[in-house]
Formats: sequence, structure tokens, C-alpha cells
Amino acid sequence: MTNEINTETAEKLENIINNILMLEDRKKEISESIKETYEGANSAGFDPKIIRLVIKRKKEDREKLEQDELVLETYEKALGN
Repeated sequence: MTNEINTETAEKLENIINNILMLEDRKKEISESIKETYEGANSAGFDPKIIRLVIKRKKEDREKLEQDELVLETYEKALGN
């Protein structure tokens, strides 16, 4: 195996790396925007922990959520809640 790669392969690799770096930068910017949005929600009197829970639930598959709710209700009844 040779340690040398041709120009076309090197350019492809460079493009891939540059694309990943660009995406990582965008991911960082998006994460910062999300953090600022949670801070704004907190300043407006909303509980960020609850907002995260709502978002998590909205992202979950509806059927799984219904199954989880049923199990949760069963556990709460068993505990007398």
C-alpha cells in the first residue's frame, strides 16, 4: 500500500473535511440559538425543564408515547398516586 494519493482523491478528502467543519460550525451556532431560546423562555417565566420534556414528547413516536403513558398510569396506580 502506498502513502501517496492522487490529486483527485486529495481534493475529495479536503472537500469532505471542509464540509464537516462547516457543518460543525453550523451545529455550534444552532446549539447556541437553542440555548438562548431556553434562556428567553426562562426569563418569560416558563420552566425550561418542562419545555424540554414537551419537546421530547413531541418528537417521540405517538404510539410509543401512548404505550409509555399507559405503563406510567399503571405504575402510578400501583403506588397510590
